[in-house]
Amino acid sequence: MNTNLPKYVQIENEKNLVRDTFSMGVINTNHVALLDARRRKQEALNKIAEDRRKDLELNTLRKDVSELKSMVMQLLEKNNANS
Repeated sequence: MNTNLPKYVQIENEKNLVRDTFSMGVINTNHVALLDARRRKQEALNKIAEDRRKDLELNTLRKDVSELKSMVMQLLEKNNANS
């Protein structure tokens, strides 16, 4: 490896992009964009978690309503049998 090469080289016409001269990878140096991307990712993960929590709550409510319906039916059947 040539030690005279700079670690990063500015990409022409791209003020926020540099090329790593060792790996030849492109790096975005815009830290505000990085923080925004991280924030958007966290918000997406939070939304997924909230949706899962709501799904679990809805399923619990459905199960409870089903159990209540079953209990009411049993009471009605028992009441009709005693009439």
